[in-house]
Amino acid sequence: MGQLELLEDQPGGRSIQILGCRRCGERRACRPGWSTRCHVCLDERTTDDVVNDWLRRYRTLPQDLGIALSEIEASVRESVHEEGRSAVLERDRAEAVAALVVADECERRTPDGWTLLATDLKGFPWFDDPALTESHGTWARHDACDSVQTLDVARGRTECRTCPPDPASRTHRARAHDPHLLYLVRTGRIQKFGHGDDRRVQAHVRGGADVVLVLEAAHHDVVRAEAQIKAQFKASRRVGRVRALPSNFGRGTEVLPASVAVDLTSVLDGVDVTDRFRRNG
Repeated sequence: MGQLELLEDQPGGRSIQILGCRRCGERRACRPGWSTRCHVCLDERTTDDVVNDWLRRYRTLPQDLGIALSEIEASVRESVHEEGRSAVLERDRAEAVAALVVADECERRTPDGWTLLATDLKGFPWFDDPALTESHGTWARHDACDSVQTLDVARGRTECRTCPPDPASRTHRARAHDPHLLYLVRTGRIQKFGHGDDRRVQAHVRGGADVVLVLEAAHHDVVRAEAQIKAQFKASRRVGRVRALPSNFGRGTEVLPASVAVDLTSVLDGVDVTDRFRRNG
């Protein structure tokens, strides 16, 4: 870690350090006490295979990032000259690819209203694997309140957890006190529990399911109750040979045999609104 210097130590009281590379200036995030290296810079441990993999990516950058190859090459030559060297090595081009990919990932992960501190891309600088893009997270400071938090753009987790939620937000936090439903429906010899709104339950009814029980309560209470049911039946979630689940049952992650007793009232003190969804109601 000698090439990296500590720029911010646990900013905002968060268990993270922001490190900067003394050679190229690249930042990365890492947990306190961990040893890490620059996302971009290669060294004597780097094998030719690693360089060749990056060079293959180098040739696809114009298509992937919309950057002309001539512009990339000119930037590489400028960096080399700034270091007092004349010859451009393949490793220089490999580092340039890594730097561009990191910059693209940082831009993609940082929404408006946030100032990026650093990210941590698993695998860099040895390889770029889309399946292993993040380990210690992407850390940013919210411009409005100055709090430091992790961001997850891919999952839509970009809302500040300190500031009041946007009234238009659809996150669980913003909807915590909205009315929500915990339901149990049955079709044939299987049953499904879940949470949602009126449209979700009505979709099950249209799909041929019978409504067993629907309870209404605050969104955060319903979500917590469903999690309790999932934990309760985690080991017994077996439905035998079901050739095809109803399409509105999704992947069947909340599906149980109809013979299993499921008591929604044991996990949620809600209002019984089952009659709202009876077929003849």
